[in-house]
Amino acid sequence: MQHGPSEELKGSIVPDIVIHTDDPGRTLAVYDFKFPCVSIDDAPPWRRYPRGNVHDGKWQNDVYREALNPQEGVFRVVPRLGVMP
Repeated sequence: MQHGPSEELKGSIVPDIVIHTDDPGRTLAVYDFKFPCVSIDDAPPWRRYPRGNVHDGKWQNDVYREALNPQEGVFRVVPRLGVMP
């Protein structure tokens, strides 16, 4: 971004971990770390993209699913609670 227009990054997604086969175009699973801010016993929700964003109003997990089409799914990794959809 320091050396050129950031327009090229518009709509980029940044999951924490993407597991794929030997072909990067074939995604097996997507993992995103979620850290509880309020309750250590409840899973933090997926975030909704804000108004004005390319993904306006969509849920983060749905965008990951649409963009990467993982065979196994899209999962949250939450301390104390583990891996969950």
